[in-house]
Amino acid sequence: MMHQATLAYNEALVRRAALAFVWHTCGPLFVIGVAFIAVSLGWLLAAGDYSWHTGSLATCLLFVVAMAASLYVTHYRSAMVKLRNMGTPLAGLVAEDSNFSMTTAIGRNTLRWASITTVWCLPGFWMCFFSKAQFFIIPLASVSPEMQAFMRVRVQAAGGKVIDKSEAGMRVKRAVTNPTN
Repeated sequence: MMHQATLAYNEALVRRAALAFVWHTCGPLFVIGVAFIAVSLGWLLAAGDYSWHTGSLATCLLFVVAMAASLYVTHYRSAMVKLRNMGTPLAGLVAEDSNFSMTTAIGRNTLRWASITTVWCLPGFWMCFFSKAQFFIIPLASVSPEMQAFMRVRVQAAGGKVIDKSEAGMRVKRAVTNPTN
């Protein structure tokens, strides 16, 4: 069986994907940790503590914020270079039983489904991962529900994971894991 779609890319999609990558990689515990460090640092400075402990805490805060920012900037810039190199920001996606192909103005790539280790399903787009930090984006505006279902099945059959990271999917997961809510 063969499914086809024309994918349209834009800067807003690239930005959303880079932010989603950072958010889902670092997670809410990262934000809580940064907030805790910032509050602790503020408390120490307000109390007049300018010891090396306070300096270490400030350095730690700066370091973790810089790491998250560099993670975003790295993925955003890389994706923007690819978007600009495409010329026309359109790609053809063909999904077949044994493989899938992406075709743009600069070339065509055909891969087996097993090359996708994980798919993050987000509102409006998917992020398909080859490794922990290498992914490509599939905007879903022109991908039919049948094609989406077919692709989910093919990725899972090849050993990949499909994870619903949309807000609705997260609510469903919480309800299933904690039915008292």
